[in-house]
Amino acid sequence: MRKKSAKNSANGLAGFQESVRYHLRYTDGKAWDKKTRRDIYRAVAMTIRERLIDGMLEMEERYNKNNVKRLYYLSMEFLMGRAVGNIFKRRSHRQVFF
Repeated sequence: MRKKSAKNSANGLAGFQESVRYHLRYTDGKAWDKKTRRDIYRAVAMTIRERLIDGMLEMEERYNKNNVKRLYYLSMEFLMGRAVGNIFKRRSHRQVFF
């Protein structure tokens, strides 16, 4: 199998499948006939990541070039969930509640 860039793959289902096979072979170092479900999952994740990164970097460059303002926030639901979990861990009362 001749190595070719996954980025140059055509769009669509055939291009996606080709990119998954590429990542399975060259990113994970696995032969197609020796794949596991986890290997396929990783190859699909890398294929999706690869397709998202170009757009993300272009957007970042455009934002920096145009001095776009950004808004950052931290979800209170996330903080409260972590805080409650930390309380249970520190007090060792998890068995009482769970």
